[in-house]
Amino acid sequence: MARRVLAFLETFSAGQEHRQRERSLLQATAWLVERCGCSADLVLWGETRISRLPAPLATCRVHRLEDMPPSSLMSTVDMAACATGFIRSFRPDVVLVSSSQINSNMHLLAAAFAFLQPAEFFFGVTEFEAAADGRFVCRRPASGCVYETTPQFPVVLGITHCAGISAYPSAAAPEAVTLPLSEIGLELELIQMRSALFPEPVSIIHSPDSRLTDLQTAVSWLTADEDTD
Repeated sequence: MARRVLAFLETFSAGQEHRQRERSLLQATAWLVERCGCSADLVLWGETRISRLPAPLATCRVHRLEDMPPSSLMSTVDMAACATGFIRSFRPDVVLVSSSQINSNMHLLAAAFAFLQPAEFFFGVTEFEAAADGRFVCRRPASGCVYETTPQFPVVLGITHCAGISAYPSAAAPEAVTLPLSEIGLELELIQMRSALFPEPVSIIHSPDSRLTDLQTAVSWLTADEDTD
């Protein structure tokens, strides 16, 4: 069975999908489809729209989250709840987000995927190389070194660049299918209520304020909530 890639794209301005890190996210997703035989689901967050995709994604599944507010308006608890819902409904083998600082709340979502599955989380990936049996090598710089990993599945990746991947020609994006929040176990009223009650999301690339809700607390709250059902 093909490995399943779940990529999240959130943009805040027209043309942002053409910037390096967002473009690299889409190129990396396309490469995993073409070279590793993966299937792909692209989730458009909030008001994100896209008309063109790398050609290997011309037949991927594109989802638009119905009534989902921008990630910046969602609590840490809701980001953890969202990851829980996607794990249950999609069971992804690979989760991809952009490492751009403008998408720091997506980084929290990615961390939630890694925490809950559990899965390895590699942030700042800059290069890919195909390996045997549908696997791949990814490289990322840190502390003046380049670290090379052949990850086990499931895995979560924050994409910075896609060196080693030739640019794909573009193709018309498939029509986005509306994904009701109920399909991933969320309700808009609860999102709005929790956003008012709980602190702002925590960025994983900035030192968090001690007053903010950390991911483990958010997940513990969700677990306790589920146990009472």
